[in-house]
Amino acid sequence: MVDYVSGNTPNANPYYDKIIPSLKLWESNDKLSQNELTLCHSTTIGSSAILQYLKWNNIHGILLESPYYYATYYQAKSLGFKVFRLPTFRNNDFQISISDVDKGIKEGAKAIWLTQPRISIGCNNNLEFIKHLLVTYPELTIIIDEAAEIQIPSKISQIINTYDNKRIIRLRSIAKGLGINGIRLALIIHHSRIKEQIEGSLWVFQGGLDIFSLKVASELLGDWNNFRLLAASSLKQTVNYHHKIGRAIRGTSISLTQIESGYTGSFIVDFTNWNGSFSEKRSYLLQYCKSKRIIIEISAGMGFALDENHEYVRLNYYMPYEQLLESAIILSGLPPRK
Repeated sequence: MVDYVSGNTPNANPYYDKIIPSLKLWESNDKLSQNELTLCHSTTIGSSAILQYLKWNNIHGILLESPYYYATYYQAKSLGFKVFRLPTFRNNDFQISISDVDKGIKEGAKAIWLTQPRISIGCNNNLEFIKHLLVTYPELTIIIDEAAEIQIPSKISQIINTYDNKRIIRLRSIAKGLGINGIRLALIIHHSRIKEQIEGSLWVFQGGLDIFSLKVASELLGDWNNFRLLAASSLKQTVNYHHKIGRAIRGTSISLTQIESGYTGSFIVDFTNWNGSFSEKRSYLLQYCKSKRIIIEISAGMGFALDENHEYVRLNYYMPYEQLLESAIILSGLPPRK
């Protein structure tokens, strides 16, 4: 039987007391307080709560970076949001076009949803771009999904502590970036002035918190030195696997997206010299993988913008290395479509 406790009552204070000191170090912000944090079951529940908060504040249009978490897209659509997708492409280092942002804002978008690290790519988000948003669009609310962030200090903290953070809402899993998915606890990091509204929107989607997850997460973060070592080891493993797999497929028709944080990236299959339409090339790739008995997730399932010259295959660096290498070798043996 699972026991529950409210994350926003005195019953949760002992857990906050263990989490906050380490989070201050993670954020390089010794002024961080409980009023700037709200605990939730998971990043999925957290994103629903943030969307509800936006609705309560008369925000009904959001700009959504690509690739994106599919759950976020469907949550926004089911809650009636007008979603403006921001396409990004490999040939431009997956950078968002400012003209696309301008267009979306003119058509009614009042918030932008980003990821850090970039989901399904693995690189850090562009801090200069986020600074530009803060300076150029004073009415724009910025949501940053940091579900897989394991860098210390966190990448976004470099600007949070310098720029006005009243319009930035961040969502972070405590353990997902470490590859520990069983702990059902996440954090919404926000300005203290919206604490009550964030808590209220959260109660639309969840009741109490799983007490077991709360205890384990608070113990995990409560031992800062151990947590820091776990994060560093996790990132080191990911970077090491990325380097070894990249070396194994060098000179073939596939490559890897850059990895800087988190644990997800993608194989990039180059369609440039293939014959046929994009759908024919994609079908050819899928038939090849079927013949080799490997299951893949392609760009359509990861929220990538349509790229006629490339297909993307999801890569999880927390899979056993032998399986990753085998998949890489099979994909690298794919002959071009004639």
